[in-house]
Amino acid sequence: SLFDKVLFVEEKKQLRFGSYPCCEQKEMLSKVSNNMVKHVGQSLSSLELKPDAVIVGGGISGLTAARRLRESGLVVLLLEKARRLGGIWSGRGTYECLRLQQHKDVFRFDGVEWPSSTPDYPKAHDVKSQIAAYVKKHRLDDCIQLGAQVTAIKRDEQFGLWRTRYIYDECSPEIEIESRFVALATGSLGSPIIPKGLESSLQLFQGSKIHSADYYRPTSYKNRNVIVIGWGASSVEIAADLANRGDCNSVTLVAPPKFDENIAKFYEDWCLSRDLGREITKNFCADPTRSEASLEYRNDLLRDAMATRHPGLLEALPPPLRPKSGPIDGRIIVSEAFNDALLAGKIRVIAASIIGAEPNALHVKEASPSKDIKIPATDLIICTGYTPPLPRLSNLMQPKPTSTDFYDTMWAPECPNAAFLGLGFGFISISLLCDLQAKRLAQVATGSVSLPSVTEMNAWISSVKAKNLMGTTQCLTDNKYFSQLFGGINQQSSTITAAIKTPLTTSSRQQLNTSVRQFSTQATPDESKLSSVGQEINSSRFSSEDPSKAYAAWAETYDDDSFEVLKFDSPYTTRDYVLAYWPTTQEKNIRTQILDVGCGTGAVARLVHDELPHATTQRSDWHGLDLTPEMLAVAKRRGQYNTLRQWSITDTPWPVPENAFDLAPCNGVLMYVKPQLSVFAEFCRAVKPGGHAILMIRDDNIDAWQPHMDELERQRAWRLIEVSEPRDNFPGRDDNEPPIMYRIYVLRILPRQN
Repeated sequence: SLFDKVLFVEEKKQLRFGSYPCCEQKEMLSKVSNNMVKHVGQSLSSLELKPDAVIVGGGISGLTAARRLRESGLVVLLLEKARRLGGIWSGRGTYECLRLQQHKDVFRFDGVEWPSSTPDYPKAHDVKSQIAAYVKKHRLDDCIQLGAQVTAIKRDEQFGLWRTRYIYDECSPEIEIESRFVALATGSLGSPIIPKGLESSLQLFQGSKIHSADYYRPTSYKNRNVIVIGWGASSVEIAADLANRGDCNSVTLVAPPKFDENIAKFYEDWCLSRDLGREITKNFCADPTRSEASLEYRNDLLRDAMATRHPGLLEALPPPLRPKSGPIDGRIIVSEAFNDALLAGKIRVIAASIIGAEPNALHVKEASPSKDIKIPATDLIICTGYTPPLPRLSNLMQPKPTSTDFYDTMWAPECPNAAFLGLGFGFISISLLCDLQAKRLAQVATGSVSLPSVTEMNAWISSVKAKNLMGTTQCLTDNKYFSQLFGGINQQSSTITAAIKTPLTTSSRQQLNTSVRQFSTQATPDESKLSSVGQEINSSRFSSEDPSKAYAAWAETYDDDSFEVLKFDSPYTTRDYVLAYWPTTQEKNIRTQILDVGCGTGAVARLVHDELPHATTQRSDWHGLDLTPEMLAVAKRRGQYNTLRQWSITDTPWPVPENAFDLAPCNGVLMYVKPQLSVFAEFCRAVKPGGHAILMIRDDNIDAWQPHMDELERQRAWRLIEVSEPRDNFPGRDDNEPPIMYRIYVLRILPRQN
């Protein structure tokens, strides 16, 4: 499945690869699948196996490359440091109001259709679901290793190979693997950054400060004076969200403008709107099949449409922020909500630089006319971007790229057989670009296309930079340039149909997990196989006047009924979120503490233990609370808990210390509990600041719990940072019965306030 990780090792081994005829390789791979995935504590035997390419990164560009390379008959290994796929779309760091800037007809995944219910501009969870569907459609999961942190990528010129080293956590040994090609698909956005100068200017500010990466929704900003810092895609969307839904006292956006030396004027990029009409917005993104639609034509079309949709918009901006170029000549910034809120007077926009702070205010210097202003503030949301690709790539690679101006947008002359994917920008569809780059990579890797010499690459790069809109090879807004690069690639024979080969396959344990989660491909299970107690609880839609009595009777057959017949989904999803938010530490003597609230038979603990490396599980302690002794008895037999305690979670305080736990998952419990603030408050008391509560809540139950969740967020006790897509909890139930939908809510515990 998406969340399976397939290789656990306890000692450093080198995986050395050699060429094999296709039929022999297939037979050998089958044997390797039985030898490579070992139980914890066993070492890998010496292996002779060769992936043609190692891909680093499990976002859209990495997954697309894996698909196209495998279709070309090549062996691929994809390494993703996170414990889930999707890159920036995996869920963490995406805010609630986030939507695609492009229409869904433009942002598409080849071979996967958007569901008919998808809005024209899909939300983050829609994109996440499409990525999952893409992985499943193209059977990519068996070539992926999650939780694999790449530490070095070095070129061996003697043998013409790349050597990639990676680890699973700070206590595990390095693994080294060789390949002919490497594909760097680590994305354009690294870790959140706050410039040192800005950080220094804000030292005296005593209100809350977060980077935009930590913003999810405006609930906690009611009656507050909020300043959003920056001018870009995140800042305008977040400012609009606060103005429209936050019930704030004030929302101010402070943006330092750019300066154009040619015209000696300040300026900023356009903030465009999505709702200009389908015929207009399709011209947002470059299209390699429409080279006749010039940049000038598209700019004129969008400029007129923006004037019609938002009369007076440019005049509402401070003069230093008014665009001086065409609508699509700069960065992609899109938010009709911001434009509407600005015109309605809901957002104050100031073109200024921050020069200092007081405990409850910022001092800024306006760009034009130059003067100092004091702005009252209780909260700051800092939208200053992320680490760029080049420093991250340079720290990994030897030889390293000297620039992110690449030949063909993806080849660094100094790095032979290394492709850098997904780093194009401008008004383009990233999904389209990634697919075209993946096809080109497959052509080169299979030998159907040859790359030019280093000298020729460098000459091409210099020539393109001199003519490009933004002075770089990577800006693809111009249809003509995009067409010259990739216009004919779909007509070329870039792939061949071949048997899918993989260097790694899932263990039998993980294959079981996959079969449970990929329920839609199976026949509906026979509910008559449920135990008598299971049938009774199933018929009640898992509601009971006396849940302790019901689950006491169900304890011994609970797992078989839930997992084998009903295909219980939420324990797996809860596991995935526990893994995603598992704390990382460089100190080997620090133990991770987990409080499993309503642990039942211990399903979540068992699933998490099955996925983590042995060294990590050995440095974690599990503590369980549950109302039912019979369920606790089953959990105790499994031996994965340090402590188990019979307790009703409505009986507060819980018998656990304060600030003691890193994670507190709670799966399948809250629908049996009377909603009350004191229950949620116990998560905030027991979990350390910076730790996370991971709550599974059914859709038919969230309305009762939501006010308490919101109240604690307004009190700054915790902050909601992620919500999963809706999922059917029991896909094995009769198709004629309405589904039981649920979501996972991740809440970060905040420092205690005095």
